[in-house]
Amino acid sequence: EGLGPQRLHSFSHPVLNSTDFDVTIPQRQSDGVGLIVSGTEIVADRSTLREGGQVYDALTFELVVVPRHPGKLKVLSSTVAFEGIASFRNRRDRFGRVLRDIRRIVIASSPLNLPVEQLPSAGRPVDFSGLVGSFELSANGYPTDAKVGDPITLELTVSGSGDQESLIQLNLSHLSSTGDFRVAKQRVERLEAQLPRKSIFRTTVRALHEDVTNIPSVRISYFDPFDGVYAEATSKPIPLNVRPSRQVTFLDVEGENDIGIGGQDIVDLFPGISHNYHGDGLLRRQSFKIA
Repeated sequence: EGLGPQRLHSFSHPVLNSTDFDVTIPQRQSDGVGLIVSGTEIVADRSTLREGGQVYDALTFELVVVPRHPGKLKVLSSTVAFEGIASFRNRRDRFGRVLRDIRRIVIASSPLNLPVEQLPSAGRPVDFSGLVGSFELSANGYPTDAKVGDPITLELTVSGSGDQESLIQLNLSHLSSTGDFRVAKQRVERLEAQLPRKSIFRTTVRALHEDVTNIPSVRISYFDPFDGVYAEATSKPIPLNVRPSRQVTFLDVEGENDIGIGGQDIVDLFPGISHNYHGDGLLRRQSFKIA
């Protein structure tokens, strides 16, 4: 008590700027202490530790680190620079306060060597996406009430830890292979600033017949390093109401085919002067000669 940091100057963790790892900061629900670590905002838990008969204030935060390639990876030392009370002096100032020896102190952690193995071949799915981490897949479609051939926007969101840059598109071949849908090219939007990280894949699907009742589930396989197994994230089906749509032919355009649409006489909605002149006078020739 009375010794230790009074003001933090800088806090660095080299893993946050490393190209060898993909780092996710777990979201916290409770309040804590805000820190800037290597330019990243992190909320740490405050607690107390007792060591060697002394009580210390502790700030603790967690990082989820996923290696991007196999091999012997090295995590360099983390450093913290702070303004701290190094010791007390035996003399006092004019006000009777004990003089303190305040210095800028820099301390470092020990480096880490991490052996990273290749992903196991046993149990690897044929359609393995290459993602490593923990992921979820959700789907949203609109409109859900459409006619045959109408465009339906399909949004698929992949969220979770781990690098998603290698995921270019999702496998939607099962939608078109059944003859139920025509699927357009996918567009992807990366939301890397959010935690957990998100990638939104958007495309347009068109139902090819009125018997379609839903957009089936979409699946994505990944390797879960926490459990050491291959896992799968699956979206929920999207219910659809597909109504039949009559195809327009050239005969319809030329007017030679009765499409069953009845006509209706034009009538005045309001009495008085009409917006457009009408009557028998418009049908009679009204020219005359001066002679």
